[in-house]
Amino acid sequence: PDAAPKGPATAAAPADWTLGEKSVLWIRADFSDSPGMPATDSEIQTSMSRVNDFYLDVSNNRSSFRTVVLPEALRLSRTLAAYNTSPTADAAIRTEAVALARAYDAANGNTGAYNPDRYDRWIVITRRLSVLGVAGRGLVGAAGVFLNGTTADVVVAHELGHNHGLHHADGWRPSGASPAGPGEHWPYGDVFDIMGSALLLSGGHFSSEAKDILLYLPVADTPAVTA
Repeated sequence: PDAAPKGPATAAAPADWTLGEKSVLWIRADFSDSPGMPATDSEIQTSMSRVNDFYLDVSNNRSSFRTVVLPEALRLSRTLAAYNTSPTADAAIRTEAVALARAYDAANGNTGAYNPDRYDRWIVITRRLSVLGVAGRGLVGAAGVFLNGTTADVVVAHELGHNHGLHHADGWRPSGASPAGPGEHWPYGDVFDIMGSALLLSGGHFSSEAKDILLYLPVADTPAVTA
């Protein structure tokens, strides 16, 4: 599981934010004391192919992704060792990596092909920072994902779910026999939802409430129960 900084809560997402094909730019960043690609083109494309299939399935073909990968690893200004002292290092890395991607695009034809501002979503990936203790972080209701050394499809799909506007799928752990009785909040408690603790895309559909928020359940597809 991961932790997502809270952005604007999404009660009902705008249609143009969640529906249709969304362009995604992957930005790989490295460090002077840990140079090289944190993920290969193949690893990224394989993961995004699975994520795209998941979103097509969960949205009933209403949402998908088109992936572009910036071809080089962009060098960050600080070392891995320096970043590894801060539990909020991902925010600084995201900001710098996006600026580096804009500069890369400007220096290579200025066509917008690698400018994150021209994309619906963007993902920054580096080698793993142990200080963070999470696989990734995604902004809620806004573009922006940081991946902590992983291209795991369930992590990518989860973080893009945050970008779409979803918070975590939590649970309630009752202290007695009644599931509606006293108990405690259970972070990530929904084991059947990738916004909770589902470990596989195949068993992690969004909840019906989440699908409704994302406009994946139009009225025509949700007949009323009359008896």
